[in-house]
Amino acid sequence: MEFRILGPLEVISAGGPVELGGPKPRAALALLLAHAGTVVPVERLITAMWPERAPSSAAKNLQTYVWSLRRALAQADGDPRIVARAGGYLIAPDPGELDLAVFTSLAVQGHQLLGTDPAAAAAKLRCALEMWRGPALTDLRVPELEIEAGRLAEQYQTVLEDRFEAELALGRDAELVPELSAAVAEHPARERLRGLLMLALYRCGRQADALATFLAAREYLVEELGVEPGRELQLLHRRILAADPELDPGAASRRGPVPAELPHDIAGFAGRKAELARLRELTRDTNIVVIEGVGGVGKTALAVRFAHRIAAEFADGQLSVNLRGFDPAQPPIAPEEALRSLLRGLGVDPRAMPPGLSDLAGLLRSQLSGRQVLILLDNAASAEQVRPLLPGEPRCLVVVTSRHRLGGLVTREGARRLTLDVLGEAESAEVLAHVVGAERVRAEPRATTEIARLCNGLPLALRIAADRAGMVPGAPLSGLAGRLAAERERLDLLCVPGDETTAVRSAFALSYRALGTEEARLFRLLSLHPGGEISESAAAALGGLPVPAARRLLDALAGAHLVEYAALDRIRFHDLIRLHARELTLAQDPDADRLAARRRVAEWYLHTVDAAGRVLLPSRIRPELAPPPGGTPFPLPTKEEALSWFDLEETNLATLIRETVDELPFLAWQVPLAAWDFYYLRRPWAPDLPELHRLGLRAAREVGDKRGQAWVLTSMGFLPWALRHPDQAIQHLADAVELWEADGLSRGLGAAFIALGICHRAQRRFAEANGYCERAVEIFHALGDHHGEGFALTGVGAGFLGQKRYAEAVPHLERALEIFQRHDEPWGQAIALIDAGNAYRNLGRTREALDYLGRALELHRAIGDRKRQAVVLRLLGETHAQAGETERARARFTEALRAYEEIADPHAESVRDLLAAIDAR
Repeated sequence: MEFRILGPLEVISAGGPVELGGPKPRAALALLLAHAGTVVPVERLITAMWPERAPSSAAKNLQTYVWSLRRALAQADGDPRIVARAGGYLIAPDPGELDLAVFTSLAVQGHQLLGTDPAAAAAKLRCALEMWRGPALTDLRVPELEIEAGRLAEQYQTVLEDRFEAELALGRDAELVPELSAAVAEHPARERLRGLLMLALYRCGRQADALATFLAAREYLVEELGVEPGRELQLLHRRILAADPELDPGAASRRGPVPAELPHDIAGFAGRKAELARLRELTRDTNIVVIEGVGGVGKTALAVRFAHRIAAEFADGQLSVNLRGFDPAQPPIAPEEALRSLLRGLGVDPRAMPPGLSDLAGLLRSQLSGRQVLILLDNAASAEQVRPLLPGEPRCLVVVTSRHRLGGLVTREGARRLTLDVLGEAESAEVLAHVVGAERVRAEPRATTEIARLCNGLPLALRIAADRAGMVPGAPLSGLAGRLAAERERLDLLCVPGDETTAVRSAFALSYRALGTEEARLFRLLSLHPGGEISESAAAALGGLPVPAARRLLDALAGAHLVEYAALDRIRFHDLIRLHARELTLAQDPDADRLAARRRVAEWYLHTVDAAGRVLLPSRIRPELAPPPGGTPFPLPTKEEALSWFDLEETNLATLIRETVDELPFLAWQVPLAAWDFYYLRRPWAPDLPELHRLGLRAAREVGDKRGQAWVLTSMGFLPWALRHPDQAIQHLADAVELWEADGLSRGLGAAFIALGICHRAQRRFAEANGYCERAVEIFHALGDHHGEGFALTGVGAGFLGQKRYAEAVPHLERALEIFQRHDEPWGQAIALIDAGNAYRNLGRTREALDYLGRALELHRAIGDRKRQAVVLRLLGETHAQAGETERARARFTEALRAYEEIADPHAESVRDLLAAIDAR
């Protein structure tokens, strides 16, 4: 059986072409063949085959198409070939059956032979190109297949260029000129083709034509694409101008033996397609590339894979030195020793080497002059170690790997940097599959995903985990995932038994040992932070440092790739590095130092969130904090900055409360109260907010802080949770009132009465609600607290609204509004305007209702109160509907629905009913 996609889709059996059916089944088969040997998910097939909109029957239709294909293939060959696997389909042609696989294999073999056996390379590459019968998949109009066809066309051109290069090396210059000229005309933007044509012309004695070809290339690239020719093409132009003898056929052979020192390419290398493409891109405009990243992330593996891919482009060989920048057993190699190693690779007699560093570096530059050599410098400690090893010859390429950010090479030598991140989920699964087998990975997709997550996508960790799984072939991967889930055991598991150096912990330890004392201390303490991302100010609080000093240390840690910047002023740990740092702080820092660090960061969060809350809702009744003892709160002068900060820190705040309940209970109860403003404006129905208050209450009770208990109990009465559970909330508030009354007349007592009014209104016990709010009015008036009095009056008005005594509600609401306006309190104004507007609506005074509600909407938008924006929009819709303005009502209800849905408010359902009622008219 032959499967052909390099041209129109065809399947040929011993009996001739196989009838595949219409466009849809043909497209399904083409998609499977384009990803032969891997499972293509059903969802991906449906999206590809129905790119605009899939019918509801798409999955069933796909099953039918696959069934028809299986039947056709089975009739032709006795084997249906296509199999169902884990939510998708798979086709795995035998070796030699799929033209794409044969083409790829021949192309790779030919490319690898370019530098050593051009005749064999040319033969392989010609055979590869002969597999093509025309543009790939030209008969199928499917967007994903068209993208795949474009990728294959690019592969074809690359192989064609490899073939031209091989035949040029065989001296077939004159016969290639017409073919190269035609190829350039068809693909004018391909610089490699232009360079091959220039070289062919030059070797035919047509130097002027070769130079004219460069000028034509430059003109096209500048005018059509707005770019100058790449480094390689410009270099070739200069060499042709200078009549460089190295361009003559056979020049390389006169040099003598060619070094080939690249390490063995790692088997099972997974993914990194984007990184390999990026490295290729970087080498267009520089001859020094630095690959950097944390230990175990696969820097060396990537560098070696990339070096092998491009080795054929360096006719004068490849050199490699392990600089031992981070070696557990040996010190870093001195630059002099590294230079001698490189010179020996170039064939220089050690007796002819000078003693001094500068003389050795000069000799290396002389030896490399006029040569095209690839140099791999692995595991560099610093820019100073690398700098003497750099060649002066621009045609040489240096690839450096390091755990440190070698900024000096970027700044002074013009190097380009690739920072290597951990692997994604799919690439992690590839690594696991290579060791434990694809079948085991496919059989347990959830366990595979969990292992990848717990290994943080770190290639070293993944390989060690896979090796452990391979020790017991029949054991389920879920068992390993379960063991890795235990944080205390994880780093112990990620170690090869009997080989302590092959361990994730050892990889991180090498970087840690290179830190200074201050950097190492902050690195350890950062693991005590409650969240995954850490701001510079929070890091400063942990370390008990000024922010500029903390920033300097964080820069050093980022330079060592032990942390990474998530934003300009925020860093994050990889999970495994955090575990290592936590082990170190438990082993090296006294208990008192760790507790002090936790207290500093908790106090910093408390005072920062409190200060920011006062920017958002300055009149809210809240407890007063003691002055901050340590780290200065992070300045958040505007509402936008405060809300953005909360969006970043919400998870950290919740974790902080949970972690400090037992250790720092006197702080734990205060944080949820300070964060109330943010939750109210951003996520009023957050499911964890009541839980955080309950934890705060537990903490206040643990330390016997009765005022703290009263504040937490009162705050719970103001949560949206209280409207769903008014009985529980009323009991909490009754307890709060008892505590407040024992403490004397206070704002807290008044706030508790307002909250009791809210909860009783939720139970439609309006008379009792008004009684509580009237008592709150008396308390706040006696205290001279105008804001509190205004909120209490609003509560009285709301109680009359609930009783449909609209005319009685208005005076209380207007009085509250006058207080809020006199004291410039926009939040209170906005709340009073809502209830007053609602009262006027029910009194039939539509103009006043729309005016008040419109002003309320503007204020709530300025404040950022999304919950009450939704309430106002709904009331505006009801007012317009009452006035017979159906379209305006529909527009406001639609806005209200969107606002309720954004905050996951259950009132969204009632707004849907209102919209349905309008549509039904």
